[in-house]
Amino acid sequence: MSAGLPATNIIVWDRHLVDLRLAGYFELADQFGVRIASSADAGYDETKFYDTALLGRLVYGDHEFGRKGEGTARNHSCRNSSRSR
Repeated sequence: MSAGLPATNIIVWDRHLVDLRLAGYFELADQFGVRIASSADAGYDETKFYDTALLGRLVYGDHEFGRKGEGTARNHSCRNSSRSR
């Protein structure tokens, strides 16, 4: 906000809302007027991604877990961050 961004354009997000609630971010969001979101609730944008070398193995809960073939090393943007404004 000190950089001049409107508070409504700031999203504090994590995988699960419960983690944000337990960490006290809901109170901060109310205080400063920023938004709270969860990537698990919002889902992932299939059209917005960047490719990277896959390190390790995908596990249950990873967006492309269980998929085979091309595209399995893509890092998809959360819909919270990929929406046009």
